[in-house]
Amino acid sequence: MGGLAELFAGAISMGLGAWLAAETGRQHYEKELT
Repeated sequence: MGGLAELFAGAISMGLGAWLAAETGRQHYEKELT
């Protein structure tokens, strides 16, 4: 059970990290555009 929860938390943090990286990259791109 603990291993499953750890796996789930790891997947969430990885997804969140990827989303944050994409979001900051997009904002930076928009700033360069204007």
